[in-house]
Amino acid sequence: MRNKGFRKEIKGLNLALKSHCDFILPVPDDFNVDPDFLGEMKNADFIQGLKALTETVKSIYADMLENPLEYGLKDPDKLLKDINEYIKTNELTQAEYDSLGYDVGAKTFNLMRCSVDMRNSANRLIMVFEVFVKFGLLSDGKIWLEKKAFSSGIKNRTSVNKISNADKLLKKIESFGFIYDGLALSHKNKNIIPVLHSYLKNICEYTLNYHYAIHKDDVTYDSYPNSFSQYLGGQEKKFFLNFHDSMKKAGLANDFFADGDLGRFGPNYDFGVDDKMKRFMARFELWTGKLMVRIKLCFIGEYSELIETMPENVKQMFRFRPTEEVKEGKVIRCRCCKDICGARLHRYFEGLEYIECGQHGLDYYIEILEPEDADYYVQILKTEIEKRKKPRKKAR
Repeated sequence: MRNKGFRKEIKGLNLALKSHCDFILPVPDDFNVDPDFLGEMKNADFIQGLKALTETVKSIYADMLENPLEYGLKDPDKLLKDINEYIKTNELTQAEYDSLGYDVGAKTFNLMRCSVDMRNSANRLIMVFEVFVKFGLLSDGKIWLEKKAFSSGIKNRTSVNKISNADKLLKKIESFGFIYDGLALSHKNKNIIPVLHSYLKNICEYTLNYHYAIHKDDVTYDSYPNSFSQYLGGQEKKFFLNFHDSMKKAGLANDFFADGDLGRFGPNYDFGVDDKMKRFMARFELWTGKLMVRIKLCFIGEYSELIETMPENVKQMFRFRPTEEVKEGKVIRCRCCKDICGARLHRYFEGLEYIECGQHGLDYYIEILEPEDADYYVQILKTEIEKRKKPRKKAR
């Protein structure tokens, strides 16, 4: 992880909380709840409880956004001030600071750790609920967990996803109907706690979206893209659905819909290299409300001629950027290992040679999302897969 992205994430707490608010979908009035989620509840009671729970959690996230310190969360303004002070004290330029990694000293490492803690702060509400679900017992509409056991469960969290100021958070959410008296967690709405327990027992997810609870028999292949498309609008939605249809027709739609996992601030939709989904070749991700589309191309150097025949919108992402320098007909993007790196990739495009990093530089971002261009990107990915499957001589 480099500090260039980290510096932008100083305000990540606000961005994450806003995204959590934006990505909580309204719960439909009626759908068949999966038995794993339903438990002993009636279908109608579960839906009513999930509606109330999502509305309550959304209100808490909104309040966190306005009053982070009251929940025991990190202060973004103070952290930003600390980083600016670090840059000034060490007489660093912005470029020098952006190039720093984890190994530049305890001070910078601690600042980075604060950033990670801040991003986890946005998820802290669900993390605290998860401790109740994991170590407590559901009975009479409450989750029973004594104070000592709760404190022990909080301490057992990993260092990366640690929870601080949990007591302060629990005290704050009393104004939203939650009550923890040291013996059990309850809520004024009798259906909220059973639904919370059932939901987090099946999946730990920070926006509590209903589609995870839909009965498996009612989930069709088209349910996944339709679920993700609910977050999109206009050109973005048309582009995604066109892209998905084209991938399906090309036989490449080993896809997976993930809803706001720990690494990012919103839902993402992946298209895998194979049905095991260990690696993705295309990813649609909502990063703080903005759709980003990236594709992984390892063998692009073998089919540059194909890309040169495509529309300008498509070719644009493969050209050098205004911030890049062209020297002797070359655009060098791989700089971390100089000329000794064996993972460097060479490709030629429109008369220029591009030297890119085989470990870090394989991602290409689609910046212009024209729905009619989706077929071209799928054609590129289909060619990429064909090249990947081609037998190659082993290096001696």
